[in-house]
Amino acid sequence: MKNTDREFLKTLQNKISEEPVSLPEKLSPDSISELVEGEALNKKSRKTVKRISAAAACAIILFAAAAVGLRFYGPQIKPVSPSEESGPQAGTDDYAEIREFFHSVREKSKSNSFFDEYNTAETSGAADDSADGVSQAENRAISQTDAQTQGVQEADIIKNDGRYLYIVHRANPNKIVIVDAINPNKLKTAAKISLPETDDEFYTAREIFLYDGKLIALADTSPKSDSVYPDIYGNNGAYTVYGNTGGTVNRCGALIYDISDVTKPKKTAEYMLDGCYIGSRLTEGTLLVTSNYTVPLYKDDKKLDSACIPSGYINGIQYQIPEKQIHILPDNRENSYSVIMKIDLKDGGAQPQTCAVLGGSSDLYCSKTDIYLAKRSYEEKEGESKSFTQIFRFSFENGLEYKSEVKLPGEFLNQFSMDEYNGFFRIATCERNLQSYVTVLDKSLSVIGSLGGIAKGESVYAARFIGNKAYIVTFYQTDPLFVIDLSNPSSPKIEGELKIPGFSNMLYPYSDTLLIGVGTDGNESGTNGKLKISLFDISDKSNPKEISKAVSGTSAYSIASYEHKAYMKFGDTGDFAIPILSYGASSESEEEPFICAFRVDNGSISVLKKYKADSSENGMFIRGAYTGGTVFAINTNELYAFDRETGEKIDKITLLDSSELPGGNVVVFN
Repeated sequence: MKNTDREFLKTLQNKISEEPVSLPEKLSPDSISELVEGEALNKKSRKTVKRISAAAACAIILFAAAAVGLRFYGPQIKPVSPSEESGPQAGTDDYAEIREFFHSVREKSKSNSFFDEYNTAETSGAADDSADGVSQAENRAISQTDAQTQGVQEADIIKNDGRYLYIVHRANPNKIVIVDAINPNKLKTAAKISLPETDDEFYTAREIFLYDGKLIALADTSPKSDSVYPDIYGNNGAYTVYGNTGGTVNRCGALIYDISDVTKPKKTAEYMLDGCYIGSRLTEGTLLVTSNYTVPLYKDDKKLDSACIPSGYINGIQYQIPEKQIHILPDNRENSYSVIMKIDLKDGGAQPQTCAVLGGSSDLYCSKTDIYLAKRSYEEKEGESKSFTQIFRFSFENGLEYKSEVKLPGEFLNQFSMDEYNGFFRIATCERNLQSYVTVLDKSLSVIGSLGGIAKGESVYAARFIGNKAYIVTFYQTDPLFVIDLSNPSSPKIEGELKIPGFSNMLYPYSDTLLIGVGTDGNESGTNGKLKISLFDISDKSNPKEISKAVSGTSAYSIASYEHKAYMKFGDTGDFAIPILSYGASSESEEEPFICAFRVDNGSISVLKKYKADSSENGMFIRGAYTGGTVFAINTNELYAFDRETGEKIDKITLLDSSELPGGNVVVFN
């Protein structure tokens, strides 16, 4: 870097004002610990609870840091020519410049106390017939994980291959339980996988995939204790580390197990990244794992020089991501990376590819060729807080390459706020209580068309893109369902609108003309706490209608209102089911957990069957599955089997015994 450049950067940094803000209460260690409920725990139980608490703290603290930014203009990193489309891309071909960048970040943190100022980050179609990469045993219909994009699989806490159910335990996520369900009248445990553990750290399973005789555990590591490290700059010159131990960073990635003999799973490979787990996708044998890596600002130059280069790990052997695969945008304000690893599962000996961009993220959308990482950020302008969404695009069609970036007004809701169709990327964002936008961009993430002013004064509660249409649910007191026409990408327009009481949190495509909404019932004055399943007729895009609905008799809740993987569609009949927790009419303490199946027939939705738990001692059902004539349901520590036609319980199995549980009464669910 030229001396003139250095002088420019010093001058630029001196112009930036400092406005320290205290750490939000919801991100404090005490608040995080409240995520785990239970009574007094024994020594072994406290150890397991600490695992869960540390993992939750890692996700919250580091995801928040990803969107924070340092509120200063960092040194300019020299640009490199993009490999394809033009756009606001910049990169580096020299580790020295990355290190110089982070030295300047550290200098700023001495006076501005890096963790004093927060822009709080919020963390985080139907699949084809082979969505989970498994065969259908004895030609019986089996459940598959609901996925946003056809041909792109999503990991989940339960997978089904037609005989065995593979379950990530929610109270002790160090365990994966494999249940033999070939005889639903006599469920039995086939095997249990314990993820690795060392003296300093443990592994926590987040989700799993099945692929070609392999179980892929998506996991991250957490320290066995939280510590304050005075050699890292942060609040008051010291840094409380929720994702690091002894100066080493958190890691996440994929643990590959050979399950050719299901009763004896064998770990064959481990691919890890620096940072906390964001999400993963699997398409045509290509596994993509994404992380959010916040660089600890060590006082020691050598430590900082090492830490500021994100690393990958193959079977425990560390390597630094190649300098040409690390990208820092001009005017960058962060010290968090978004990192991606591409693993070829078809060639077990192939070297994984890795890529990083400086700019944290919290959610993702993936097509069969590109992956988009999204982050929320907030800026104070003229005394008002403005929300923004930043998108980073990577291509994995030929190698793994960072391609482009864009920053848009408003914040996205979740992965369904994003979509790619016919070469265009579409996204719905919302400036809370102001207005919403639907924006269409090309591959370089240049804006092609945008529609603003949607539902002024309301917030987006659900979004779904289907073909050249977008379906957006907003809410204040009533629930408008907007149909946005995107057939002309340069000129999006509202094609239809429906106002009804209540709102939908999630939208599920049912057919070409029908849409399912899962949310909350209400009246003209607002909501009433009852669960509502809506059936929308979208055959006439200019005149969408709610043609039928199912409403709970008492207050009720469903995970499917925010987690799409809890939605189960019966591929052989078209019926669908979701987990529900109903609160009794006589007492709010009376809870009834069940899986509820619904049928759509002749424009009407009806309750088909309820699959009920014995009690609510182990919490509500969090997922359902089916194989042939059997419906399965899991709660915190039990797997139920029900007769699909009659709804009667066939069998029940306990997943882990009391010695393997954190106190026996801690309920943690996804």
